[in-house]
Amino acid sequence: MDTTREAFADWLQKYGRAWEARDAKAAAELYAEDGTYQVTPFVEPMRGRVAILEYWTNVAQTEEDIHFEYEILAVTPEQGIARWWASFVRVPPGLQPSWMESSSSLSMAKESAHS
Repeated sequence: MDTTREAFADWLQKYGRAWEARDAKAAAELYAEDGTYQVTPFVEPMRGRVAILEYWTNVAQTEEDIHFEYEILAVTPEQGIARWWASFVRVPPGLQPSWMESSSSLSMAKESAHS
């Protein structure tokens, strides 16, 4: 699928809603079965939807009162780039950080048809 600004914005909105709702399954379903997810540039990316689901299941247990926003910086037919930020309360209190800002690049793969 060619990435359009509308498709990328839709993906980011779904990502934000899943995070705010602490819905690990919805977050993981945004990725292809063989997709990757990298939390920071300093760790190896998670590979596959199962690993992404496990990560988001753990995250959902450590954050509440989550607010997510984004700004689309660029979109090409191959990818979208966005700056995003999120604030949340850590559970249990005292874990860091309670506010994050990052930029992300998303490659949108062609969806296969299933019958």
